[in-house]
Amino acid sequence: CLIKKSNPQFYYIYKLNTHKINTYTLQYFYTMLTYSLQRHFILKQQSICLGHPNMKNNKAPHYLKNLINSDQDFVTIVENLIANDTQEQAQLDKKDYQTAIISACIGTGGLDLFKKVVADAIKEKALSVVEIREIVYQSQAYTGLANTYAFVRELSKYLGKNEIKVPKTSEDQDPLSAEVRLAKGQEIQKTLFGTLPKIDEKDPAAVLQKLIRANCYGDFYSRPGLSLRLRELSAFSIIVAMGDTKEQLKAHIRANYVAGNEYLDLIKVITAIVPFVGYVKAVNALGVLS
Repeated sequence: CLIKKSNPQFYYIYKLNTHKINTYTLQYFYTMLTYSLQRHFILKQQSICLGHPNMKNNKAPHYLKNLINSDQDFVTIVENLIANDTQEQAQLDKKDYQTAIISACIGTGGLDLFKKVVADAIKEKALSVVEIREIVYQSQAYTGLANTYAFVRELSKYLGKNEIKVPKTSEDQDPLSAEVRLAKGQEIQKTLFGTLPKIDEKDPAAVLQKLIRANCYGDFYSRPGLSLRLRELSAFSIIVAMGDTKEQLKAHIRANYVAGNEYLDLIKVITAIVPFVGYVKAVNALGVLS
């Protein structure tokens, strides 16, 4: 009852998955119970309730501070949602959390918020500049150039304005040959998805399969600067944020397991990005994951 009252999101997730009880879910359950008890007594002691307009905003995220004067109530509600309801409950480390919310901003097309979130990630040193760049570059394979172009441009403008240099990598040199791209992509795809169907060269649709293999995985996933685990965590966050992507979610949930992100890790990611993608997409993603 206490968890249901103070942590409704977790209560809902737990009820959905009671048939999958294992060491991890029990561990997560007791962590949330401890958090709920602590929060219950802290709130009781301070005689305040969640979302109360008198809550202090001195811990508002960087990207909300410019709204404090004009939209005090909104900042209070969203600040509480981010800091207390989702970020603390998700309990992701800084690197995973920033990867998830940067990717969610890209997936929803939230360019203005993306600029502020990136500034936070760089300030907190949660991600290196190279890692952030790779998250943005890789998003082109999922959201398309029409969306990604603005994010690449804004990241470059921010780095140039703040005189932040991006270290060169081996992949910044000459482009890979067609054969190498395809071979690298096939190797990574096989690692993530298992046995791959043979490409029928006579099938007109084969060109798309080859493009996905060579471009998405050969050009982007093979680049240094971002681990395979974080690449898949980013892909998962982007796909959740895009919405209406059930089949792609299924494939990348499996790929995340192979890359090292477990079931509870993905629940934490969905919880963390709720403020950025909304409940509709989050609940749909949770349904696919469950």
